Amino acid sequence: MIKTNSEIRVRYAETDKMGIVHHSRYLEWFEVARTDLMREIGMPYAKCEELGISMPLLEAFCKFFKPSLYDEVLTIEARVEKMPRASIVLNYTIFRNGEKLTEGFTKHAFVNSELKPMRLPNFLKEKFVKYF
Repeated sequence: MIKTNSEIRVRYAETDKMGIVHHSRYLEWFEVARTDLMREIGMPYAKCEELGISMPLLEAFCKFFKPSLYDEVLTIEARVEKMPRASIVLNYTIFRNGEKLTEGFTKHAFVNSELKPMRLPNFLKEKFVKYF
């Protein structure tokens, strides 16, 4: 398993009229954690794109337990629990001071520069295999 944590501070613009973070922001925060995870394993997403590989979103899910509010510092945990093959699933949990607020996942395909689906490229496989 690969796991990483990212911290963000809730900005005022991310909240709604009730002072609660708008639901649309959570997928953006998942992206922050996902890009941090890719960077941490030594393959930043920008490098994947330079090598002709993209990871379009296939599925997304988010479950809310408690609201996030303006100016709170949140920790976004991102995990890859199974070795990727033709797609990758990332699981996320968002915490405030250790308290779980939200959990979810995103599933991404691997595609080449012509947007054709492909198996996990060898240069990425080398990065992931040591964790599984």
